[in-house]
Amino acid sequence: MQEQEDALHTPPQEPEVPQVDTPQFEINEVPVVRPAPMRVKARQFNGDTSWQEYHSHFERVCNLNGWHQHRLDYLWVNLTSTALAYAESLPYGTVRTYEQLCDALEQRFGDSQRAEVYKSELRSRQRKEGESLPALGQAVRQLVTHAYPGIGPRGSEELCIEKFREAITDSEQRMAVHRSHAHTLEEAIKAAMDMESWQISERRNNHIAYGLQAPKLRLLES
Repeated sequence: MQEQEDALHTPPQEPEVPQVDTPQFEINEVPVVRPAPMRVKARQFNGDTSWQEYHSHFERVCNLNGWHQHRLDYLWVNLTSTALAYAESLPYGTVRTYEQLCDALEQRFGDSQRAEVYKSELRSRQRKEGESLPALGQAVRQLVTHAYPGIGPRGSEELCIEKFREAITDSEQRMAVHRSHAHTLEEAIKAAMDMESWQISERRNNHIAYGLQAPKLRLLES
C-alpha cells in the first residue's frame, strides 16, 4: 500500500536526450583563410639575352611556384627560338637532369661565349632619343658586366664611367662628367644630370627673355 502511494507522488522522469558532439567555437573566433600558393609566370629564353640573368630569374620563379621536382620540364617548355633548337639538338641521353640542361645552356649562351658581342655593343652604344641618363648608365653597366665578366669591381667602375661618358651625345654633358672626376658611375650620372637640368633651365630662361623682348622689337620697327 505504501509503495503505491509513493508511486503516485513521484514526479515522472524526463526522457533522456541523446548527446551529440558539436564543434565548439569561441565567440570572437575568425576562420583562418590560408592564401593560395603564389603562381608566377616565367619569362621565355630565346638565346639572345644573358643566360646568367635568365637563370637567376627562373630559379626565383621555381622557388615561388614550388617547381623543384619538375624544373627540367618547366625550363624546357620556356625555351624558344635558338635556345630551344639547341636544346633539341643535344645528343639523346646527354640531358637527363635540370643541372645538365643548365650546364649545356651555359656553355652555349653564357657570357663567356658572347663576350665579343657585348664588347661590340658597348663600343657602339649611344644615348637613344628620349632615353634618360640613369637608364643609359644602367645599360652601360650591364654591357660592361657581360663583356668583361672577370674584371674586378674597381676596374669595372672605371670602365663604366668611361663608356657612359662616351655614350652621351651632348658635348657639355660629357664635359661635365669629365670635370666631375667621378669615382663611381652614380657620381658620373649625377654630374651629367646636373648639367642637363642647367641646360633645360637656361633654354627656358632664354625663351622667356625672348618672349619679353619681342614686343619691344616690334615697337622699334613701327
